[in-house]
Amino acid sequence: MDPLTKLFKEARWGFLEKISRVTRFTRRTAEDILDSPKVPLQVRRLLKNPDVVSLQDEFDSARLYLARWAMGIAEQSEKERQQDHRVVWANRDVLELEDSAVGEFEILDLESGSTRLDSGKRKPVSLEEWNRWLDPKTGKLVVTANEVKERIFHGGVEPGAARKEIWLWLLEVYPWDSTKDERIALMNSKRDEYVRLKGRWWDDLDRRSNNEYWRDQKNRIEKDVHRTDRGVPIFAGEDIPHPDPDSPFSETGTNVHLEQMKDMLLTYNEYNTDLGYVQGMSDLLAPIYAVLQDDAVAFWAFVGFMERMERNFLRDQTGMRAQLVALDHLVQLMDPKLYAHLESAESTNFFFFFRMLLVWYKREFRWDDVLRLWETMWTNFLSSQFHLFIALAILERHRDVIMDHLRQFDEVLKYINELSTTIELSPTRVRAETLFHKFQRVVEAADRKNGFAAPGEGSCAMRRRRTGSICEEGPSSGCVALASGAASNKGKNVEGRNGEILPNVSPELRALLNRDIIRMK
Repeated sequence: MDPLTKLFKEARWGFLEKISRVTRFTRRTAEDILDSPKVPLQVRRLLKNPDVVSLQDEFDSARLYLARWAMGIAEQSEKERQQDHRVVWANRDVLELEDSAVGEFEILDLESGSTRLDSGKRKPVSLEEWNRWLDPKTGKLVVTANEVKERIFHGGVEPGAARKEIWLWLLEVYPWDSTKDERIALMNSKRDEYVRLKGRWWDDLDRRSNNEYWRDQKNRIEKDVHRTDRGVPIFAGEDIPHPDPDSPFSETGTNVHLEQMKDMLLTYNEYNTDLGYVQGMSDLLAPIYAVLQDDAVAFWAFVGFMERMERNFLRDQTGMRAQLVALDHLVQLMDPKLYAHLESAESTNFFFFFRMLLVWYKREFRWDDVLRLWETMWTNFLSSQFHLFIALAILERHRDVIMDHLRQFDEVLKYINELSTTIELSPTRVRAETLFHKFQRVVEAADRKNGFAAPGEGSCAMRRRRTGSICEEGPSSGCVALASGAASNKGKNVEGRNGEILPNVSPELRALLNRDIIRMK
């Protein structure tokens, strides 16, 4: 056993879970681990790479994630790799399907770049179009929520008044079946609740003066807000004196929008006491506030956003790790050759996508494109984890460069980081949608070969009775059969209906077909 594998074997994940619960010790603990002589020299060198250090400095969670990886995250991966089976399809398995009884199967040919990018551009939803969807008397939607989501997924929302209204539906501030009167009453109630939550810390002078945890959180928010999106006009400049003489920015001043951001994040720290404020949340709030420009309304829209994003900020990193594992399986399924290359470059921890997933590509796309991308993903039209198909689309776009020129983890990380603000949204989004549909076909074909019914073969209830599978609403075509055996036999080969041995599709991959938001509560 080589020293690195031995280290991973001896590491104990629980140790880091306990110490990471103490927020103010997280950074110091991670630094001690990364500097530990017990960590092999080659790993320490990797973690000292300037691009790696830069990302660690930007997000404490990235530092902690790397520390966990260095000390033990590969332990479980090593166990999985020692098993005598794979959790997803190999390329030859997909090719075999093409000529099988399943019927014609469209293969994703990443190597020849045959993915068709027919964007089919559609105009964004305007306020006038939106109002036509509302009953003039009751204010209720006269079209289905799914029709609205499909329209927004493909066309987006027109900037201005339309976004101010429609985002509140996408972020679950307003129920999809609500009337106009119900929405007015609901917003009045939420405004009162925001004032009450803010008053808890605003009026508590003792806490503001003497509570060390609260002051740590306030200082963290202060620093993060003053470096968030300062190039966006609403956050640019300092035109009023800073209200806190002890702030490191007291001499440079501030502006009213920065102060509103700080108050909202401190109020969220009060609202979600289990999680509190974590670095990166200011990146998620800024676009919402910039569009809505109403602190109470923006706060509740941010709360709705955090319902799905909370897992990204868990102290034990389980939420981020789950997404990186799902991305690992997805790349392994859709492009085995690229995955093998990333393995040889020691890059299958997919840490180079950490920042992208943490703040939903906030640094990778231009400001206006970020707003458009988030609208797409808020719809959950195809999947509540469509952001992973965005990641896959970015990898597919740069596949040839990665395979031909990048041989080490630090090279991959540097290359991906330097894509910041250079990625074109429209072709990336279309490519991601194409990849999703091809992924869906792979899963359906696998289920057919395993003897499970696919969409279009009768009602969900009939398929449940016939196959014993768990059925779930599909995005647009009935439901997708999820084999009950898949969840209990993770990674194990299964026997098809004709006696052939087939690789199984992992539960992590099957979950990508689900449109339900993964919530922590």
